[in-house]
Amino acid sequence: MKALKGSDVKKIDLLCQEKYKIPTLLLMEHSGLKVVEEIQHYPGHTKFTVIVGKGNNGGDGLVVARLLHLKGFSVKVFLTEENLQGDAKINLEIVKSLPIPLFRDLPSLDRILEETDVIIDGLFGVGFKGTIGGIAKEIVQKINSSGKYVLCIDIPSGLAGDGPMENREIVKGDKTVTLGLPKENLLLSKGRVYAGELVVKDIGIPPELINQYKTDTYWLTEDIVKKLLPKRSQDSHKGSYGTGIIVGGSKGMSGAVILAAHAALRAGIGLLYTLVDRELVNTIETSSYESITLEMEEDLEKFKPILVNYLAKAQSLLIGPGFSTNNREELFIYILNNFPGKIIIDGDGLNLLAKIQDYSLIRENHILTPHPKEMSRIIGLTVEEILKDSINIVREYSKKYRCTIVLKGSTTCIGTKNGEVFLNTTGNNGLATGGSGDVLGGIILGLLAQGLSVEEGAQLGVYLHGLAADIIAEEKGYFSLLPRDLPEALALAFKKLY
Repeated sequence: MKALKGSDVKKIDLLCQEKYKIPTLLLMEHSGLKVVEEIQHYPGHTKFTVIVGKGNNGGDGLVVARLLHLKGFSVKVFLTEENLQGDAKINLEIVKSLPIPLFRDLPSLDRILEETDVIIDGLFGVGFKGTIGGIAKEIVQKINSSGKYVLCIDIPSGLAGDGPMENREIVKGDKTVTLGLPKENLLLSKGRVYAGELVVKDIGIPPELINQYKTDTYWLTEDIVKKLLPKRSQDSHKGSYGTGIIVGGSKGMSGAVILAAHAALRAGIGLLYTLVDRELVNTIETSSYESITLEMEEDLEKFKPILVNYLAKAQSLLIGPGFSTNNREELFIYILNNFPGKIIIDGDGLNLLAKIQDYSLIRENHILTPHPKEMSRIIGLTVEEILKDSINIVREYSKKYRCTIVLKGSTTCIGTKNGEVFLNTTGNNGLATGGSGDVLGGIILGLLAQGLSVEEGAQLGVYLHGLAADIIAEEKGYFSLLPRDLPEALALAFKKLY
């Protein structure tokens, strides 16, 4: 599903008017109808307070107030100002003609909020930039401290539709009904905290317009990832599904390779090799029966002829899980320069890349899978700077390095060499434990071996990884989610999509 910037919303509104002759007043009416439709899914609330700002978001709120009143609910409207313009002004005049109480004085707001069941936030819309101050800041603080159920129209007030999230005063919603298409920052980790449950509602924008409108940010949804699933034939064998290699492990870190191996096998890889230190061979062999364990020689020059032979067998390679960064630079560089297939660089592979600082090693068929701290080491920005503007940073550096970047988090941002960014929201806080990333690397490895491109493998792999975690959480709860369980749940995730 396409995700919009704030400026996109204005462009789409204009196209609706100019090309399809749909006035914004009608879109505003549809928006209000869809918000009220969502409210009715939760019976028991009878008293509503609508907070109305001066823009189109306030106009949407006035439509909501009118429709709720007409359905017999108790409705009060709090106006931040009366000097509304355009379609919002038209809807204010309609509300004034009805017996709906209107308030403007700030001291009355506390009493109004105390008497209400639900607060409807129509203060600021997607066009908001900067920081909230003055009376608006007090209003946001009162909403957030009220303890009442808060429903936001389109986007929580104070949250920009896209770009850096710098404002500290943002309405914290229990639910956000976003109109037409989701906005970028609603899908990011911080935005999701403020949005609460996110519901996307069609407001009558012609499908032709949505299909033709070009964006460079997408929300990974089931309809997208289903198209990426690898095809499997009844008339097939292990050679039909590719060969992959995992290069990793070090003393005390064999579990990373084992987790990645189990995940790659569950993702459907045909043949898997694990390349590890001699002291880990027995451990890997007794834990991953289906993979073939290779012993890493300390003398790289002596080992190169053997290594090149194995590299030639594989289509995909994962380097870094539990790998260590001690005396690994030469091997790391050699593999990146001599393996022509698709490579996932994870964990200590990323730390080696940051240590070496030679980004010419990165190629178009490489995937980097950093968490924010690893990303920070590579690009030199702080974690806070990265989290503040994740979409644009991932976009910038995936284009700069001409590769695919998977920035892991509660919302994972996947950037492609062409500057597209895909946002994944499957998964849950049960994944916040060591080993989860190793499983993700293994899943992507298995998908790449079966012929998916790096962009496709990253998107499908991240979605499946989160979906497997959601399946476990639904059955057992978040605290029962262990990375070792994810490969088993992956089978159920595949079943759900196929």
